[in-house]
Amino acid sequence: MIEFVRGDLLQAPTEALVNTVNTVGVMGKGIALQFKRQFPKNFKAYEQACKHRNVRVGKMFVVDNGLLSQPRWIINFPTKEHWRSPTRVEFITSGLEDLKHVIQTLGIRSIAIPALGCSNGGLEWSVVKPLIEQALGSLEGVFIQVFEPLPPEVDLPPLRPLNRTLNFTLFRAALVKVFALYAVFGDDLGRLEAQKLAYFLTQAGLDTKLVFTKNQFGPFAERLNHSLIDMEGQFIEGYGDRQRTSHIRVLPGVLDDAQAVLETDSSALEAVRRTLEVAAGFETPIGMELLASTHWLVHHEAAQNPAQVYDHLQTWNEHKTRFTLSDIQQAWEQLDGLGWFNPATSRQMPVSKA
Repeated sequence: MIEFVRGDLLQAPTEALVNTVNTVGVMGKGIALQFKRQFPKNFKAYEQACKHRNVRVGKMFVVDNGLLSQPRWIINFPTKEHWRSPTRVEFITSGLEDLKHVIQTLGIRSIAIPALGCSNGGLEWSVVKPLIEQALGSLEGVFIQVFEPLPPEVDLPPLRPLNRTLNFTLFRAALVKVFALYAVFGDDLGRLEAQKLAYFLTQAGLDTKLVFTKNQFGPFAERLNHSLIDMEGQFIEGYGDRQRTSHIRVLPGVLDDAQAVLETDSSALEAVRRTLEVAAGFETPIGMELLASTHWLVHHEAAQNPAQVYDHLQTWNEHKTRFTLSDIQQAWEQLDGLGWFNPATSRQMPVSKA
């Protein structure tokens, strides 16, 4: 019996849960990230199997949690090869054949399955749904819950906190401080703004160990996403699974702890002060993108004035052609007036060549 439902797959009261994965050992977004946080032993087993090239498209990688565990089995279903690659329909059809074999071999009586290859995979649910029905509909004595894609406006469950306590480093304390005070004056804090605030913290001299690259929406550091995922549930909430819009909030009581950490280092306090100062008046995603992109072009592509910044933005990508010379002039005046173009007050940071 197949039942199509919507909701939180990880709370399904079934013997087995299906997790969609790639074959390179990364669980960085979506349902896979949720699985990584809730079932760390499964992730470790999957990661090791990927290192030995034992996770392949068309074959399930099954982790047995033990007879008394709920769920008993985690079935990792490879829907793509590299995490950057799209899912192909044949990956789903061949995988469903093996999933059926696994269900029969293990004697599984109930199983929960996500929308295989949709969302990050790029497949349409209208294509995948009949494939599931065709492959598994004939199974007798098996209760199958298939979780359909959620509408974009529906928030996913919050990430489960890490099962270890994070140290409150200067970097984390600085992020908490700027996130909390930025959100007082701006819109909900999203991933784009978090990236730009971290960029300015780094440029202001804070040792963040972040390496920024030139990205579609301005300077970007992939490592920051992993840092924020780790902080979720202990210092912040609302970052999410990187599939939907983030609404990052500092958890109650955390700001006071962050301030106590920052009070031990005057240079960190100064980096926080300068970051909040430069962001003032630009507290929107588009405002922070313009501010950080302008700064990047001056320091890394030798733009000498607003007109040159405008020319660089025209060739950066089509998205950035929306910025007018007047917009750029405002960002330039903000940065220049606060000393962000002065080498003595603006640190040259590491940049990836990738």
